[in-house]
Amino acid sequence: MVTLHGRFKGETGLRWHCLPLAADTSSGLPNKLWLGRLLRRRHVIEGRRSGWLFSKQDGTRKPFSDFDPTLLDYLTRARTEDDTIMSKLADVNDFSFRRSLRSGATTEATNKGVPGPVIELIGRWRKKEAARGSEPGLPMRQVYTRIRDSVEGLLKFSSAL
Repeated sequence: MVTLHGRFKGETGLRWHCLPLAADTSSGLPNKLWLGRLLRRRHVIEGRRSGWLFSKQDGTRKPFSDFDPTLLDYLTRARTEDDTIMSKLADVNDFSFRRSLRSGATTEATNKGVPGPVIELIGRWRKKEAARGSEPGLPMRQVYTRIRDSVEGLLKFSSAL
């Protein structure tokens, strides 16, 4: 379980979020190991206890776009080593941390049979975007769903990746 503090885009009132995260994914990614390493680095090596997880030297949020050159470099190298890793029609420059990871995770979860309501609950911070600026509100099922009572279902999302 990952506990997040703060607001996601378009939310009002909510300050704490519990995000069930599988220790390992079906593709073998050890989430628990890497998240533990990230948090250890942040606390022990960098001495930070608050603020943005990914931040600039001055403590302000580091935008996803700052990481895109590294992503594109890794994708280019991966494609060079194994040309079956992605479609030859895919333009590596079209990938970005801003959208590609969320889109890929949603697609992969759908392909692995994760139920739509679980995917929608995981991606609930996008509701305002879908409402095109109006206050969308969450479906009552999402407002009143207790995370602790839904962990098993929500783990289906991250374990499917």
